[in-house]
Order: sequence, then C-alpha cells, then structure tokens
Amino acid sequence: MGRLLDQGSASPRLEVDGRSLPMRGNCDVPAGVRAGFHEPNSPRLVEQLLGALDRGAIPVLAHPRWPAIFAADAMQRAGVGEACQIEAAATLLFTSGSTAAPKIVVHSLAAHLAAAHASAERVPFGPDHRWLLSLPLCHVGGLSLLFRTVVAGATLVLPEPDERLADAVLRTRPSHVSLVATQLRELLRQPRVVAVLAACEVVLLGGGPCPGELVRRALDAGVPLRRTYGMTEMGSQIATEPSGAARMVPLRGVDLRIDEAAELWVRGPARFLGYLVDEELELPFVDGWFPTGDLATLDDEAGLEIHGRRDNQFVSGGENVQPEAVEAAFAARGIEVVVVAVADERYGARPVAFTVDGAAHGAVAEQILPSYARPVAWLELPATRGLKLRRAELRRLAEARLGDPPLGDPPQ
Repeated sequence: MGRLLDQGSASPRLEVDGRSLPMRGNCDVPAGVRAGFHEPNSPRLVEQLLGALDRGAIPVLAHPRWPAIFAADAMQRAGVGEACQIEAAATLLFTSGSTAAPKIVVHSLAAHLAAAHASAERVPFGPDHRWLLSLPLCHVGGLSLLFRTVVAGATLVLPEPDERLADAVLRTRPSHVSLVATQLRELLRQPRVVAVLAACEVVLLGGGPCPGELVRRALDAGVPLRRTYGMTEMGSQIATEPSGAARMVPLRGVDLRIDEAAELWVRGPARFLGYLVDEELELPFVDGWFPTGDLATLDDEAGLEIHGRRDNQFVSGGENVQPEAVEAAFAARGIEVVVVAVADERYGARPVAFTVDGAAHGAVAEQILPSYARPVAWLELPATRGLKLRRAELRRLAEARLGDPPLGDPPQ
C-alpha cells in the first residue's frame, strides 16, 4: 500500500490558529507496534497519528473523555506497546465509550483509503477545500477526515484548545463541516453561525438519529445539509445524500441488504478486518456481509432509512450508550442498577438509572464511565417489581417521574 502521505496527488495541509502548515508526521513508534493515544484533538495528535500511520505503526485511539482507569483497561486489552500479529492491521478503534469492555475494531490502511475515495465521489473535497475537525479523532468520523484530507491534498482545520464549536465555525469559516444532531441544534440558535454554515459547500449530518424538524430548519435557513449514515466498522460513511437529493444512498462499492428481521447488513472495500479478541481476529461476517444491528428500510424512492437498534443501544449527543454495559460496569463494583434511555430535546436521549433504594452513585460513575454514559438521574425501582421490570416499562416510568425533557447537560 505504501506510505500514507504518498497517497494523495497534492500536499495536504493543517490549519492551526489561522496559519496553513504542511501536514507532516512525527512518531518514533516502530512499524507493527501499537501506539496508544488518549488525548483531545491537537496539532501534536495529528502529527503523531500521521507519523504512526506513515511508518506502519498502529494507532490505538481512546476517547479523551474516558476516565483514566477506563482508558487504561481498554489500552491494555488492545495491546498498546506490543507488536501486532494481525496481518494488514493499520488502526485499532473502539466501537463505543459506554461499555465496560468496548469492542476493538481492526481496520486496514486499504479500507481507510477506500472509504476516503468513496466519500470524495459523493462529497467533493479537493485542494481548495477546508474541513473543520469538529469530531474527536478517536471517532471514525473524525479519523476519516484525516484520510480524506491526505487523499484530497486538502486542508484539515483545527479548532483552538477548548474552543466552542460555534466560535470555531465563525473564526475559520470552513468549506466543509461534519456535525451530529446535538451540535446542529446548538449552531442553529445563532444567526451569525447559521450564515457561515449556509456559505459552506457541504454540512454533513450523521452520528445517529436526527429529528425531521431540525433538518427542515437547517434547509430552510439555506444550510447545504446532507444526511449521512455510517459506523466504525465501515470506516465511517455507508450511505449519504447526494447533492440535491433528500434520500441516503450507498457510496460506491458499498452493498446493502435488509434481512427478514428488518436488520441492515453491509459489505464493501471499507469494511473492517474483524474485532481484536485475545490477540486474534473475531470475524462477525456471513459471506462477507456484516450485520449492523440497525433496523432499516431501503428502496429506490426513499433510499436508506434507519429506524433504531435491534438491541437497547441508544445515541446521546452523538455517542453510543449501551445500557447493559453501563449496568455491567456498576455490577463489577457491587452496585445493581437498571439503565434506560429517556428522550431529551438537546441530546436525543439521556441515560437514567434505577436502583432498589433510589440511591445515587454519581461519584462511582465519574470513575468508571465517560460523561455521556453517566446517568443524569437516579430513581427508585418499584418495591414489588424488583429488577425484573421490563426496560420499556421503566422508561415510561422515568419519563413520568422526570417530566418533560430536556434533562440538562451531561456531567463533565
């Protein structure tokens, strides 16, 4: 496959504090060895990732909002500092920040580049374009921008440390932006920001469900919004709206099918190699097809529409939260809880916990869970029903007790 920085036809650039700099790599981790990163976006992180990928080291990316103990466990399971024997492995990404043991997704460089090329065909991105890095690089949606920038010879724009997204949009005036629904909702409240978004070439909206009224508000304001659907296991984008078409269709090379249970299956050149489990690849494929766990419909007129999960996972502010895994994290510390998703106007959904006595365990949550997976309210289980109460019933009970959303900001 060759060196990463040789993959584009023009030299990619990094924009920092208004200065456009050549994008260079710098990493001293040897080829084939796993290099761990647990830090927020920064020029240094971009430089380290590029250096690792260019020399054949294997980045392992943990979410910067993960508690230290959570990240350390994930890095240990991923084998940071050790040589990797998985042939063609280029990156190790975690599927979610909400689980006690998040799955480790193994991608090849060929898969990342295939995703970048397919994205460029659907969303033109070239040397004169500037994409704002509005998502963490540990997310495949953020990391994919690094590959797209290299392939296109374009510019990746970095916000300043701790800069609010709205301020970064106003200051940098990018040509391309990727947003989740929570970010879009906040930006649409500010007319000056809306004007900048309306001047963009493309504003991609993904990362989970988005209310139709929010999409309509953006389009009515002139924002060139295009919905997109993707996942870590497919290198980010799977299906994206073409310009001027209000329906998501698969990118080049991506095949989709819906099974008898209405679950979406995918395959294509950007598909991951498998999950890393005890230094071996677990292959969750059937004849090359990967089951997404998402319920969907697909037809020529409406395109692809996602209707939720087969399991209990939900999206909160663009982050995946798996209730059973949050419960398992507490159970490991002797705390029995049941977690449900409660609708929230700002974040889409938020986790609420039930305990037998209604006791709150916020201090423990701060130690073991990222902020977006921590319960925002603690309620008492009905005394006669115990922990066998169905999750759907508990969700309705939580909504009745808590009243109308929103529930407020997540714990920091």
